[in-house]
Amino acid sequence: MAIGTAVILVALPGIYAKVLHKKREDLIKYTVRSRIGALYLGKNEEETAGQVFALVYLVRRLWFTFLTFALASQPHLTVHLFIMNTLHYMIYIGFGQPYTSLVQWKVEVVNEFLLLTQNYYFLLYSGLVTDRKALDSIGLAHVIHIGVLIFFNFTVITVININSICRKLRLKHLESEQKKAILKFAFERQRALEKRYAEEAKAAAEEAKEEAKAEGEEAKSERRVVQ
Repeated sequence: MAIGTAVILVALPGIYAKVLHKKREDLIKYTVRSRIGALYLGKNEEETAGQVFALVYLVRRLWFTFLTFALASQPHLTVHLFIMNTLHYMIYIGFGQPYTSLVQWKVEVVNEFLLLTQNYYFLLYSGLVTDRKALDSIGLAHVIHIGVLIFFNFTVITVININSICRKLRLKHLESEQKKAILKFAFERQRALEKRYAEEAKAAAEEAKEEAKAEGEEAKSERRVVQ
């Protein structure tokens, strides 16, 4: 299992690179951004931290996976390395500024802080605390903490999805209003053209009538001259 997980994590950068290369001509399209935008959007490409974010993200998770299986018999060391890993990552996102969105940066910092405190709970479980009642209290606090972590992420995901749905609804409404405006403009333009053609036809008919009347008067004058 450990080998399989490691192979998958090692292969992910190549898979991501292949997907991005395949979609390179369409990366700016909304449909593509909504599916795989997390691989390349929201990162500060002007900073080195943003340019190496994908590498740091994958290496960190690979390191977590390796420690979990390689040091299974040494929980103290594993948890301390987890804590160091998370602290270093928080320093990286705190000072490196890999994100372009302040909201995204704040969400990531809160998430990492909550995960960091999870590691301290694991440290307490690894034999540092042996009293049963104390462990029960720690376990209850841990459950509450996990609930806070789940609620926070659920809220963030819900807000993001609601904003996405509202954006789509607004776009559909704007598209509908645009179609109505186009149809109204076309209808009014058609009516204006028809009115213009009718006025031109009426003017042409009156002009022809005047010309016919003038020709009739001219013919009468000619007949009087002949007589």
